[in-house]
Amino acid sequence: MSDIMQEISAGLTYAEAEALLQETLDKILSQDMEPAMQAIDKLDKSLGGELPSLGRLPQLLLEYLTARGKDEAEELKPATFIFCADHGIARQGVSAYPPETTYQMAQNYLLPKGGAANAFSDYAGSKLYVVDMGMNLPEEPVLPGIIDCRLDSGTKNFTEGPAMSREQAMLAVAYGIKMAQLAHAKGKNVLLPGEMGISNTTAQACLAAVFCGLTPEEATGRGSRISEERLARKQQAVRTALTANGFIGRNSEKASPRGAKAIDVLAKVGGFEFGAMAGLMLGGAALRMVTILDGANTAAAALVAQSICPRVVACLLPSHLGGEKSHRHTLEKLGLKPYLTLGLNLSEACGSSILLRFLGTALLLLKRAQEHQEAINSQGEAVNEDFDDEDYDGGSDEETGLPIDETALGAGGLHISFMDSDAPEVTDKTFDFYLKTMPDLDKETFEAAKARLDSLAKPRYSLGSLEDLAAEFAGAVREPLPPYDPPSSVLLISPGPLSEAQSFLSDTFASSFESDLVVARLREGLPLTAYFNFGREKAEEISFDLPLLVLTMGELEGKPLGTAAETFAETLLTDSGKLAYAADEFLQHTPPDYHGTIAALMGAILAAAHNSSLVFIGDPATDIIARYTEQLCPDIRPYVLHPEPRLMQMGIKAPGGLTGCLSLHILEASLSALNNMKTFEETKVSLALDN
Repeated sequence: MSDIMQEISAGLTYAEAEALLQETLDKILSQDMEPAMQAIDKLDKSLGGELPSLGRLPQLLLEYLTARGKDEAEELKPATFIFCADHGIARQGVSAYPPETTYQMAQNYLLPKGGAANAFSDYAGSKLYVVDMGMNLPEEPVLPGIIDCRLDSGTKNFTEGPAMSREQAMLAVAYGIKMAQLAHAKGKNVLLPGEMGISNTTAQACLAAVFCGLTPEEATGRGSRISEERLARKQQAVRTALTANGFIGRNSEKASPRGAKAIDVLAKVGGFEFGAMAGLMLGGAALRMVTILDGANTAAAALVAQSICPRVVACLLPSHLGGEKSHRHTLEKLGLKPYLTLGLNLSEACGSSILLRFLGTALLLLKRAQEHQEAINSQGEAVNEDFDDEDYDGGSDEETGLPIDETALGAGGLHISFMDSDAPEVTDKTFDFYLKTMPDLDKETFEAAKARLDSLAKPRYSLGSLEDLAAEFAGAVREPLPPYDPPSSVLLISPGPLSEAQSFLSDTFASSFESDLVVARLREGLPLTAYFNFGREKAEEISFDLPLLVLTMGELEGKPLGTAAETFAETLLTDSGKLAYAADEFLQHTPPDYHGTIAALMGAILAAAHNSSLVFIGDPATDIIARYTEQLCPDIRPYVLHPEPRLMQMGIKAPGGLTGCLSLHILEASLSALNNMKTFEETKVSLALDN
């Protein structure tokens, strides 16, 4: 047993906890951004100044490197912690689930291993630790492998006074610090906190109200999709708790700390798991580890940590904006802007695991750029004009600037196709064939996937967009339980040779998901029907074998990345972002240089959808063309995925499939949940009292 685990098993005294917290705070220093900025500047130079086209991805990379004190890429080594605790307020019926569900879910994590925390930690390649901070256990608990940091059998009912003693609050934070030290001793560098505790969103609402100055109504959400009647009861419980503990006075509707320190606020209206998550963040910051926040409960814990030590926020990354009412307010208070928009309402490290994968792609980008630069420095000159010469065998193509790999589709290789100089005849019958014979998603498999998702051991629809995405994919491929690592391909329709930056970015993002990269090169001076047919043929070839297609375009030769996105937005959208024209007239409003690319994209979308492949739109310019194509043929809508704003807020303008490749990571997460989580019946977890 490690020294840390021996200390935990022996228990900590209040004096030891206080000393540990102070020691930890002394180690949390202001972060020096200079090393990270140098790394980002070098990446920008490697891309020829094209870094702004990557939207918020460089910011994500900068925040991580700054927190870690690094100037180069490193391997992500995550640890997921699920802190479990019960709440005295649960006895007032503020949750849709009975109190015993906390223990049942902890057992689920450790025995059948069928919780969301299990599925997402596997997806993230993360070690999962389950910690008992204070559950109300049965007489003979069966919890093999749990870490025992028990403080009590749940907190007290905080509508009648403090939830816990100040000593317990301090110990909760100290045990969280110990968990960060444990992860660090195991070589981990990223922390993914989560929790399980029936009625914990009531405590979360209280914490958010106090730290953000909210009314009970502004702070209190539906948690596990509770009924209107239960929501009113929950809001009243929050009001009573805040009043009973001195945070709402006679002349105020909004809560206020009123000079209280964070530990006191935690003791009065918090929970053991919130203290532990706050301690995990503080302990991680002291050790230069990054914590990725998940849902509203982790953000509320971050408010406790921020109040104890404001410098901790520099080591926090936000993942998503959830559906819980106060989540937006807590992130604003922390000064954090979420990257994902998934509609999640489950704090089992789901959104944070997905952002971890995004971060991995950003670090891969940096790593490959640094390796290329090192090769140039060591040899005195570039081995090749593009970035990928060492990653491929075979020749290269002067027109595309990319090396050629002759592997088969689905094996993660590179494939280059040139448009013929001949113009094949395309008649109205070809268009009518696609427009009038578009297949529907298979209703039976779609409904079967939805039924399984509804029966998984979680609140119904708490996985938000991930549930829709998994069911849509199941309906498209006609498999109620499709594999969670389906093969895919990136189809890049390019009007000219790709720039070095374009080729490097497209190849790196495709390789991050082990996708094929198919570059389809257009020729000049052919009729629009020829371009439509070329795009149709390329998509037919891919979608005949593969269920997933990331569709994207290349920039016109010599144009900076993001030019097409800006041009299409200015010419084809209204100021509010809506389509400005009818589908049969929009083409005349775009510059002629883009007409061939647009026709090819439309042909590719129709053909892939007709083959029942899901089309993930890879960039904002292609997104606009896809929206017009949907206006022309509404039947393709179930097969076309628009990543922004449905799934993310990355703001990437560069073409080449970047946004689409990131969304493939989200699809894999949704399919991992569908495949690896277990049902209420399989896990013996109690069903919800509402819904």
